[in-house]
Amino acid sequence: MPSATIHPVDLVHHQASGQLALRWSDGRQASLNSQALRRACRCAACEKLRRAGLGPTPSSAIRLTELSPIGELGL
Repeated sequence: MPSATIHPVDLVHHQASGQLALRWSDGRQASLNSQALRRACRCAACEKLRRAGLGPTPSSAIRLTELSPIGELGL
């Protein structure tokens, strides 16, 4: 029998605090701010900056403005 895949079941963007709250299928919860999301970004542009030792640079000016699904695995 295959193991169950853990996936997000709820996402809430708290605009006032800049937090993204996630609830996972196994009951765990997480909260990430915009800077943490930026540091964790794995897009091609951010990976290129990392290889060059340049970033991405977290900034208090970075704010989450919208959520859009990208395929089955990303936002």
